[in-house]
Amino acid sequence: MVPGGVDAGPTSVGHGWQQGPRRAPTVYNAVFNLAQFWDGRAADLKAQAKGPVQARFEMNATPDHVLNTLNSMSDYVVMFKKAFPNEASPVTFDNFAKAIEAL
Repeated sequence: MVPGGVDAGPTSVGHGWQQGPRRAPTVYNAVFNLAQFWDGRAADLKAQAKGPVQARFEMNATPDHVLNTLNSMSDYVVMFKKAFPNEASPVTFDNFAKAIEAL
C-alpha cells in the first residue's frame, strides 16, 4: 500500500503471491461511491466486502474459513457480541461484511 490507499503495482497481489487481473481501487471514502469495484458490480460496501475474501486471486477463503478464524479469536467473538447484541450467534458471514462496511 502506498500513500493514497492504493496498490503500488500495476495489478494487486493476492493469495499465494498471485497477480490479480486489476489494481485494487482506493478504499478512502469508498462509502460515498455509488457502486463498488471498478466495474460497479457491488451495490454497497457490505456486498463488496464478501467478494475479495472469497476471490481465488485475492484472499481465497470460504465463508466457513472466515467464520472459523473469527471464532478462534476470543477478542473478535466478544466484539461481535457487542456489535450485534440481539443475535444468539453474532459471528456470521453477513455480520463480518457489515463490520467491514462500518470501518
